Amino acid sequence: MEIYRSELTGTDESATRKASLSRMVGPSREYISSIIGWETTPPERGQRYTLSLGQGRILRTSPVQEIQEIKGGMLIRTLNSTYRIEYLE
Repeated sequence: MEIYRSELTGTDESATRKASLSRMVGPSREYISSIIGWETTPPERGQRYTLSLGQGRILRTSPVQEIQEIKGGMLIRTLNSTYRIEYLE
């Protein structure tokens, strides 16, 4: 678990799991743009998925529409994209 300072509240927050987030693109449905960070909360339908990237940086998706568990992680579909989450620790 990592402690980070929330940009929204200015308070120290804890992150749960280290994860790699990759976005699906194109007709071949390839995953690109892997980003590694700490998951602040597990994906939840209707909520934005967030990763703490360190140094005060936070990645936020649009609201999650669908969650599918896969070996080693999850697939999430948001309003704008489909992502693969792979848990690293």
